[in-house]
Amino acid sequence: MKKRPMSRREFVRRSAALAGASLAARTILLDPTPFQASAGPVPPSDTLRFGIIGTGVRGCELLQASRHVNGVECVAACDLYDSRHLAARECLGKQVPVTREYRELLERKDIDALIVATSDHWHRRLVEEGTAAGKDVYCEKPMSHTLEDGFAMVQAVAQNHRILQVGSQRVSSIVYAKAREIFHSGQLGQVTAIEATWDRNTPGGAWVNPIPPDANERTIDWERFLGNAPKRAFDPKRFFRWRCFGDYGEGLAGDLFVHMLSGINFITGSSAPAQRAHSPGASSAGRRTAISPTCCGRSSIIPTSGSVCAATRTMRAANSWVFMAPRGR
Repeated sequence: MKKRPMSRREFVRRSAALAGASLAARTILLDPTPFQASAGPVPPSDTLRFGIIGTGVRGCELLQASRHVNGVECVAACDLYDSRHLAARECLGKQVPVTREYRELLERKDIDALIVATSDHWHRRLVEEGTAAGKDVYCEKPMSHTLEDGFAMVQAVAQNHRILQVGSQRVSSIVYAKAREIFHSGQLGQVTAIEATWDRNTPGGAWVNPIPPDANERTIDWERFLGNAPKRAFDPKRFFRWRCFGDYGEGLAGDLFVHMLSGINFITGSSAPAQRAHSPGASSAGRRTAISPTCCGRSSIIPTSGSVCAATRTMRAANSWVFMAPRGR
């Protein structure tokens, strides 16, 4: 089913919220024209063909989005859960080859690039092996499961002379692009603090995803999923709710907190580490089955526009951003 395009009114509402009260009297219109790899038809010889590894919720969203971009075509899909093979074909509207074995995609000479939308603990291996096979890679955020993995991925991309793009919605949004424009225009004055909050106090928001009735060791390649994580008996909760467990994901810090930090860095133009940072800690109240915390916070001084203080919190209030400056909030 096609997603309803965002209306102009919705764009106005979102951009006005980002701009702050000082701009409330002005209407800001954003043009929701989609980006295209090419403005017109692309000959088959120039079409970029990609394979996708991971066709869960996020992977299928990317496949659906790819159908609206000229000059690209998905020609293969890989996932460790058999029912997701059908999901990939339904998203694409065609019978692409599907497999559990990701190396089949690496071996195909007609595949130019890979989309990696797997659990985080698989990112490093797929980027390393994908770039070594001559493929460019689009990898979902967070880039790596550990700091060491991140350095190894950067090295692999450089050694193999390939392109790696790490996906993050905030830095790809025209809403945030408009916020960036307003921030650097000086309309707000000297911004002294930024506060970002995000409420995810629902089972779905906490990644407590439902377990499909056909989930078992025959339909899921459990041993392959574990990869370099500690070995353990088959547990469908860990497979479908992997973000809740430190063996495979980073929980709030890597999956949601990164949105706030990347959004702040994009808007302010900061590309350097924080000058000073403080974290009040984290709590795991209400989620006994998960390893990752349900609430965390961080405040820091970032080296942009004369030291802006960025405070971010999660699981407290609705998704909101507040820019504090002498001319308004």
